[in-house]
Amino acid sequence: MGGLSNFDRAAQGKLPGGRRGREFFDSDVYKMLEAMAWEIGRSGNEAMDDRFRSYVSRVGAAQEADGYLNTHFGRPGQGPRYSDLEWGHELYCYGHLIQAGIARGRTSTDHELLAIAIRAADHVCAEFGPRGIQSVCGHPEIELALVELSRLTGERRYLEQARLFIDRRGHGVLGEIEFGQSYFQDTTPVRQASVLEGHAVRALYLASGAADVAVETGDKGLLDAVVRQLRATVSARTYLTGAMGSRHDGESFGEDFELPSDRAYGETCAGVASVMVNHRLLLATAAPGMRTSSSGRCSTWWLRRRPRTVTLSSTATPFIGGRWRACPARKN
Repeated sequence: MGGLSNFDRAAQGKLPGGRRGREFFDSDVYKMLEAMAWEIGRSGNEAMDDRFRSYVSRVGAAQEADGYLNTHFGRPGQGPRYSDLEWGHELYCYGHLIQAGIARGRTSTDHELLAIAIRAADHVCAEFGPRGIQSVCGHPEIELALVELSRLTGERRYLEQARLFIDRRGHGVLGEIEFGQSYFQDTTPVRQASVLEGHAVRALYLASGAADVAVETGDKGLLDAVVRQLRATVSARTYLTGAMGSRHDGESFGEDFELPSDRAYGETCAGVASVMVNHRLLLATAAPGMRTSSSGRCSTWWLRRRPRTVTLSSTATPFIGGRWRACPARKN
């Protein structure tokens, strides 16, 4: 795994020289560790477990005393910590680290990775708490990870930090970019937004985190906002296959019914993120389907039977629901 060498170089004080990959490359290591943790828990593969432990030790050796852990920022010759929240992905990487730690914590008595993740989460709460940096990450992900860490540990402050990130977004806390601040979902507060917009994966990750916060805090208004946004998005900004994010430019949602069939972007990551949101809302609301109306048109997705296992492709994402059925004609 080439990304692990970045952690080795960080621990040895050799960065930035020789660093490999993009600014978010740390997250690829964490995603690998999460997958390994679940597979080890399933299969009990001892050889994989040995490799996993060795990888975790290399990651942990790069963590700084205050919990900060990133190979792209914070050293001489690199950008300062949190100096590029728009594009730097520092909090995004923490989110995947935390989710990897949670996977290990749920499947093993070896909690070394979970301990690394908790130190990182504590650092985030200290740096971005109510009196800390008044901003968010350009790519949502930390929010849902913090909620899940709160579920695992029982620590309320992780949940409160996730809520704080949700409530900060939409107030123009991130800088202007060529795609506009809507790319980051930073023009309209989550509770007020009517539809998903901007970068599709970011928007869907944010919606997932908001749904988690709403469920754990009993915030009906926030949950209603996410349901409202998804209904509008499914009605007018989603392909019949389930694909989301029609624009290549910005990997983003288009305007309502901007769904060209010959040049759809439909990123796989957006498909996965759509499953994440819909799964959460199905569990949270137990709704038999989603009904939405836009521009005089109405489509309804109904569950005609109990939720079932589905097979995903790179371009098709199931919604909450099963068969299509036309809604009743509107009466003027």
